[in-house]
Amino acid sequence: MTSLWDLMVTAGLCDSLGNELVAGVNNQAIIPDRVTEFDARPGDANAGDVYYTDRQTGGSGVILTNMSKRSTNNTICLKDYFFKDSTGGDTVVVEIEAQ
Repeated sequence: MTSLWDLMVTAGLCDSLGNELVAGVNNQAIIPDRVTEFDARPGDANAGDVYYTDRQTGGSGVILTNMSKRSTNNTICLKDYFFKDSTGGDTVVVEIEAQ
């Protein structure tokens, strides 16, 4: 399984320090690794299942349908959530909000 943070880095949305990238270029914005809101769901065109787990529960993963996490402070760490697809081409749609 790969952490959400590492997936964002691999996709080119940010570098490992959290600098937001637009077309591979640093645009002077920062994406924090801790957020207040976090929603994840499988992509609409997926052929297989997406599995997730987190550092608190561990295990081999649960099939992702819709997941929402909320916090009053920036205490949800994106490095604590891990995803894996069953076909090698499935996607995860993620929405985050930070203070």
